[in-house]
This record gives sequence, C-alpha cells and structure tokens, in this order.
Amino acid sequence: MNKKDILKTVALMLRGIIEDSGEIEEFLRRFPQIKLEFQKPSIFKKAFYHYLKRRKINYYKIVLNEIINIRKLFKKWKGVKKRGEVKYLVRVDDFPRWDNSFNNFLNFHEIFKKYKIPYLLGVTPLLSLNVLDPKNKKFRSLTTNEADLLKEPIITVGLHGLTHQTILNKRWKRSEFIGLSSQEIENRVVNGIKELAKYNIESHIFIPPFNAIDEKNYEILKRYFKIITGGPESIKTLGFKITPCYFKGALYIPSYPPVYGSCKEIVNFIKSLEIEEDIIVPITLHWSYEAKNNFEDVRELSKLIRNKTILWQNLYETEKR
Repeated sequence: MNKKDILKTVALMLRGIIEDSGEIEEFLRRFPQIKLEFQKPSIFKKAFYHYLKRRKINYYKIVLNEIINIRKLFKKWKGVKKRGEVKYLVRVDDFPRWDNSFNNFLNFHEIFKKYKIPYLLGVTPLLSLNVLDPKNKKFRSLTTNEADLLKEPIITVGLHGLTHQTILNKRWKRSEFIGLSSQEIENRVVNGIKELAKYNIESHIFIPPFNAIDEKNYEILKRYFKIITGGPESIKTLGFKITPCYFKGALYIPSYPPVYGSCKEIVNFIKSLEIEEDIIVPITLHWSYEAKNNFEDVRELSKLIRNKTILWQNLYETEKR
C-alpha cells in the first residue's frame, strides 16, 4: 500500500475520532507498528486453503482486533474518550440465481425492506445457465420484473461479473476473470456495464464472481468502479488486508468469515461483539442459501442490525466532498 492509500485507510479506521489528516501522519510516525496487511498475496498450499474455505480460521476477528487496538491507541494518544457504534455494510451475492426463482428472492427482499436494511446486490446481467461449466453456451438477460426491482431505494447495484461463468483455467476452477488478457477483461466489464444500461441501471461497485480476481484484474476494474469487493478467496491473490481499505488508489472492501457466511454465523458473531466504536463491518451473505428455513435467519439478522447499517454509496460520495 502506498502512502496515500495508508493515510486514507487509517482515516476510515479512525472515523468519528479524528479532526484532520495531519493527525494521521503524526500518529503513524509515532506508532510505526500499525499493521494494515497481514498476508501478502501468495498461492497457499492446498491444505491451508481448504482450511480457510471451511472457515476454521476467524479471519475477520483478526482484522477487527487490529482496528480496535489502533483506535484505542489513537484515543489514548489524543486523550479522546468518545464512544461510537458499529455500523454494517450489507452485501448480497447472486442475482438473478440460476437455480432459484425470482419470487423466492422477493420473499428475501421483503424482509430487508420491512426492516429498512439497505444492501448491495451482486447483479449478473447476462447470466450463465450453468456457471460452473466453462463450455456452457446458454445465457439469459434480466427480465423486466428483475430490472424494475433493482430500482428499489434500499438496493445498491453491484456488477457481479458479466455471466458469472467460470472460464477454462488450470489453476483456478472457479473464476470469470483470472487468466484473461487485459482486453478480454475490459470487454467483459464494458459489456456488463452496457447490459445494465439497457435498463437505465448503473453500478459503481464491482463484486467478483467467486471472489476471484488478481492484481491484473484489479488494475482494470478500478478504472470503472469506485469500490471493488472481495472475500476469503481474494486473500490468495490480493493479500489479507484490513477492511475497508484503500488499495492501489481504489476503495477495496473484502468480507471475511464469519461475517462472510450464513446469516446464522453472522448473527452469532454480531451477538458476541461488545464494542462501542465507529467501526464499519462488511458482511456478505448469499440469499439463495438462506431459503432452506424460509429466511428465518435473515429475519433475525435484520432485527439485529436495523438502524445500524450504512449505504455503500456513502463511502465514495463522502470522498467527493
């Protein structure tokens, strides 16, 4: 991370308790031990990566503890005693879904609507009808009903790839973008933006299908999007970082287990929190996985975080001012 990225990241971490950017530079000079990255990009051994995928490691707790410690250090240094409240960024992946109905999604959406939970929705505008088959030739566009729903006030549209279909790649079994040429990456992004534009929808946020992007993808994506998201799989290629953070000049917001997972996992983690700090917690869930119990866990999550959420666009709109 370059100096500008570091300063902007620390400003996000210290939201609510800093007065000016000069304080951050002095703070970093006095406390050089501050850590914003825990793991550089690397190709993990299969056994370790399998361990990660099974959520045996509480990655987000590592991040959260570091943010809390940095805030405490700053408050002690400045003599600040101000308390705050945790806020949540809610991300929902996979709309539309190749194996679940629009009506079922409406059941999910109505819960968030009832509790006034704004959320980022990962939208795939030219969906593959078999996302795990790189040879699939069948795709579909959004229906009128689907496109109309995306204009609901609580929804922020994130471009979730063009087709969400994995490409042929020996190293990556699931990725729409890793392994493509720069021109191929750009073509997919531009075509995705054009597909959304057919419905008068625009997106300033990119959600990688399968959370699979590398630095080559990232360099191109940041030309088109104000925010790029990631997940546990992104650690492999982009590194394990504080979240939210600024990376290569763009706002990067990965989500890590257990706040990347099922609503039940997320609820249990949130209930365990006993902090009064202005920290932004990015949570990610997959709506289709929650249908098995008629979205009961979604209801519990909604009750738990209502009035404690922030809009994704607030992050990049604030930066303009």
